[in-house]
Formats: sequence, C-alpha cells, structure tokens
Amino acid sequence: MRQDPLIWALAIAAPLVAVGLFHAWTHVQTLRLGYELSDAVEKREVLEEQNRALRMERSTLRAPERLERLGREMKLAPPGSEAH
Repeated sequence: MRQDPLIWALAIAAPLVAVGLFHAWTHVQTLRLGYELSDAVEKREVLEEQNRALRMERSTLRAPERLERLGREMKLAPPGSEAH
C-alpha cells in the first residue's frame, strides 16, 4: 500500500511552515517590544527632566529669603511676634 506523495509533502512542509511563521512572529514581537522600550525610556527622560525643573522651582519658591521679602512687601510680621 503506497502513500500519496501529496500527503508526504504536506507532512514535511507543514512543520517547516509552522516554524517559519513562529520565527517571523517572534521577530516582529521583538521589534515591537524594542520600539516600546525605546519610547518608554524617552518618556522617562522627559519626566525626569520635568521633575528636576519642578524641584528647582519648589526650592526657589520656598527659599527663606524670598519668603521674607514677600512678607515685608505685604507688611506682614514674623510668626509669633505681636503687631502693634
């Protein structure tokens, strides 16, 4: 009893095609994840720069010399002193 050559060809080709498709899929996924990682790193750098700028602004706004100057401009007395 002889097997049909088409069945043998399919039996050999199907796993090869499956391996080829799996390889292509993993390659595409690797590229996609690489782009996502690159975007995430870029966003992190932007956020870190914004964080540094905001920390500097907070330090500037909270500086005791600045607060004293603003208090004098508004004619405020230091805490705990009694205004007469």
